[in-house]
This record gives sequence, structure tokens and C-alpha cells, in this order.
Amino acid sequence: MSQKLLSPNNARLRQRATGEPLFSANRNSRACWQSGASVLPAASTDQRFLEAQFLCAIDSLKCVPIDHGLLGDSEFVFDLPRVEPHADQLIVQFDRRTELSDLVLSLLPSVDPRDGYVQGIPGLRFRTDKGKVSLHVPGRKAEIILDRVSEKAWLCAVSTAFAGVDPSLLIWSQSPEQVSAAETEQTSGFRTTMPTDDLESILLRRIRALDILKPVAVKAWRPDGRELHVQVRVVEHDLNLADDLITTMTDPRLTPDLRFVGRDRTWLKFESPSGGMIVVRVELGRRSPATALKEISFTPTLPL
Repeated sequence: MSQKLLSPNNARLRQRATGEPLFSANRNSRACWQSGASVLPAASTDQRFLEAQFLCAIDSLKCVPIDHGLLGDSEFVFDLPRVEPHADQLIVQFDRRTELSDLVLSLLPSVDPRDGYVQGIPGLRFRTDKGKVSLHVPGRKAEIILDRVSEKAWLCAVSTAFAGVDPSLLIWSQSPEQVSAAETEQTSGFRTTMPTDDLESILLRRIRALDILKPVAVKAWRPDGRELHVQVRVVEHDLNLADDLITTMTDPRLTPDLRFVGRDRTWLKFESPSGGMIVVRVELGRRSPATALKEISFTPTLPL
């Protein structure tokens, strides 16, 4: 059954930011528009914090196989074709070629037996309902739903990812209903070093807008607590595409508002409401992106 579009421009703007099908983008735009002049909702405080840790955990965001390059090669690479943002929830869809066991290792918390450090996202747990998989932190009203990931496939990936690991080191399994003391301590440090956790959430909710630049590889990391850097590797620079990205990212119908600060050569700088900066670093690379990702020396992501 067809449904009249609220406004083709509104629906297509949301679709451009999130990658949703047009019908879904129109439906969600209508729901947002009823509560204000926005087609993309801001995340709640708990949701924003969960999304910040989620994006940091999957910092390698895209690698397109061109010139016979191999997807991902020896590095975990996660591509998000679609996100669907809500105030207390984010639905994410990973590329069908994503190795779920890699994703599990990046997300679910476990203890490193060498130093006791919590790997993965501290406090993160998963639950399944009617065959669907969702991620949450006990006691917080926030959720990330893994779209098109079946319960069977997820549990199989969990088993593969932690095969041979001492079960006592698996925090998500040992403490399924509450956050452990070690996780709470590590999370507190995360909040201290990354006070502007809206940056990751803003980018994650606009993740498909980066496609405007036609990237072959994307990676995001924090050089410090006030900035989020997004390296976008392209085959060729196009200033018109960069202008288009600026227009889309700062459209006032997308919330929270982003303000374009300026350019530094090919770097595009945006300021968030918290005063943090999203720096989109457009870099030229003509080789296989899988090879390029291995050769680039990235500033390491702050530990979670």
C-alpha cells in the first residue's frame, strides 16, 4: 500500500544520511517531524554514550574491494549500509560479508588475562527476542539492534569468537544482568577522557552521508577528547562533492546541529553542540583499499 510522502526532500535527506529505503525514511521522517522541525532525532544521553563506544569499537568502517583488493584482508573492516536512528535506539545493518565473529570480539567485553584490562565495550550485553539480536547495557535506557542478524548466526559467532577462552574471563557471560566493578571503573575513565561523546553518535546517525565523497575506505578514531577524526580515502578529490557533503551534514533538519567551521586543505571541520570537532580527512589513494588500510599509520583509538 502506497503512502503519500511528507516531502520528498525531507525523506530523501534522511535517506541520504542513514541509507534507509525511501519508504522507511519517509515513515521515520514523519514521526520526527511531528515533534519538531527535524527528520533525524538526537540520541538520549544513555543512547549517545552507547553509540560512542560502539563506533570506537568498530573504528574501521568501510573497505571497498577495487582493483582486485581483498575485503578487509587481515584487518577487521565493518561496513554499515544502513542505520535507523531513534531517541533510545539505533538499528544498524552490517554488510552481509561481515564476519560476525570479528564483530563479536570487537563488542562483547572480556578480560585480557595478561593485564586484567577489559576488551570490547565495558558493560555491553546482548539479548535475543523473537530471533532478533540487540545490544544493551544493564541499567541504561539504550539499545542497538543488529538488523538481519539471526539469533542462530549470532550465537554461532559468539561460540567461534571465544572458542578456547577461559569462561571466567567472559564478563558478558559471568555477569549477564549487571555491570561489573571493573567495567564501571573503565567506563568512568572513558567518560573522563571523552567528554564529547556526541561526536560518534552524530557521525553514526549520518554515516551514509560519507558516501557522497565516494570513499573506498573509512576509519574513525579519537586523537584526543575533543576531536573525532574520520579518514575518508578516495580515488580522486572532488571539491563539488566536498561541498555537497558539507551541505548535507549541516542541514538544520538533521539534529543535533553541526556547524561547518572551515577547511584545512582537504580536511573539513565541523563543530558539535558540545563544542567538540568532527574532522573529515579526505585523502587520496589509488591502490587497493585493503592494502592502503594496512599501510596507513592511524592514531590509535583511546581504550574503552
